Amino acid sequence: MGILFLLYVITLYAVDSLPSILFIQVWFRTFPKYYDMCLLGILHNPTIDLLLITDRDPDIPFRPPNMKIIKMNQSDLCRHTQNLLNVTLCEKDTFSHVNALRPTYGYIFPHFIRGYDWWGHLDLDVLLGDVRHFLKPDILNASDTLTADTTRMAGPFSIFKNTPRVNMVFQHIKPTYKLMVPQKMRKIYGLPMFPRTFQMDEGPITKAIRANNLVLATFEGFAPREEYTIWFEGQLYGYRDGVLKTYIVQHNSPKISPTWKITNSTKFIIINWRKKAFEQCFDCFKHKTGIKNVGNKLFH
Repeated sequence: MGILFLLYVITLYAVDSLPSILFIQVWFRTFPKYYDMCLLGILHNPTIDLLLITDRDPDIPFRPPNMKIIKMNQSDLCRHTQNLLNVTLCEKDTFSHVNALRPTYGYIFPHFIRGYDWWGHLDLDVLLGDVRHFLKPDILNASDTLTADTTRMAGPFSIFKNTPRVNMVFQHIKPTYKLMVPQKMRKIYGLPMFPRTFQMDEGPITKAIRANNLVLATFEGFAPREEYTIWFEGQLYGYRDGVLKTYIVQHNSPKISPTWKITNSTKFIIINWRKKAFEQCFDCFKHKTGIKNVGNKLFH
């Protein structure tokens, strides 16, 4: 009994000592068809939290216990963001601004990230693998920012260390972010024309991070969208050129329409990207994992 209790205490300590992570999603549109898949990934990563800020009740079949929902309408978010950042926002296109302003979340939402070691942004159309397998404490302790892309901070999956210096690095983004109004609205209101593709996340925030000598950790975290993606009980596998590897996230494509319903008991998902080499991919999966009977299969 004494040894079992000691092992239990050690396990609890190991979980409590992990750097805490909060992902933030802001959404004011109809929820995408793949959102159930995102929630399934969150469910299988109980040591990370998800905060959804939205103005509507999401039509979801289940809600992971590590998910929080905050109700906020577009007007309130526009007013709050404009006051803090001194930017001009067009309320009719808040969605574009929300994505563009993701690097500012640590500054505009300090009350939500309080108590967390890391915060990040996550697209709604992603499928997560085992996040902690990749975001190990030694990597996080040695980094200021981290992304699943090999070259830059990626919109679908990136995290920031919750420190004042990192949370304010967006202020060094050039060109200026003081005017962020969609091009079609600029024409209507006679405003100066700015680059249509300008945004703060991804390329611009990456340059600011490196210019300020912050440590950016990058790795090949996105599963390839080439042949098959396999998700099994929280583990994500990508199959390409006859090789099966584990990944942290799959960014899905709007071109694929799921014909099955995901629930909190779903254990197995295969996403077919090219409709070929299925048997070879599945045999490779079984050989790599040693799993012969996956049960509850979902195929696309």
